[in-house]
Amino acid sequence: MRNSNTKAKGEMFITPSKRAVGAAYSAFGWALTFAIIHFYWGFGGSIGFRSAVGSERLLSNTSFIILGLWGVGILFVFAGLLSVALVKPWVRIIPRWVLFAAIWITGVLFLLRGIIVEIQDILIRAHFINLPAPLNMELIYWRLFLWSPWFMLGGILFCVTGWCSSHSNKKHGRG
Repeated sequence: MRNSNTKAKGEMFITPSKRAVGAAYSAFGWALTFAIIHFYWGFGGSIGFRSAVGSERLLSNTSFIILGLWGVGILFVFAGLLSVALVKPWVRIIPRWVLFAAIWITGVLFLLRGIIVEIQDILIRAHFINLPAPLNMELIYWRLFLWSPWFMLGGILFCVTGWCSSHSNKKHGRG
């Protein structure tokens, strides 16, 4: 049974379903994991970097470190917080429709990134399209079996978060 237990700005907060909370924290964990990896690389760590990018040369490029590692890491932290914002009462300053739109857009973009790159890499592996010059077959394997599925998982988690949160709220006249 859900109950109204927190009031913020004149709106009652309905306790979300366990599914919505589980999905939100799973998406948060997914995003935080990705953020930690990027921060590790940003601090100079190199384990796993070559499997994601194909070359460790970028670790000496300051612009890449700031934008590509720290910037992406910060974006993933925000994405994780976005997922939790749907199930926590402390974020009622942001309209619900904005949170729902943002969570769905985030989920669809992660899912599309994973699917499109996966299809591209399958076509490269099957020799239907040529391997672009900066890529190598080792990178293609890593993307096929780790990075693209990881993005698809994130996309699914964010979409499930949006679905479960909107579904549980509609049952009670919210959303």
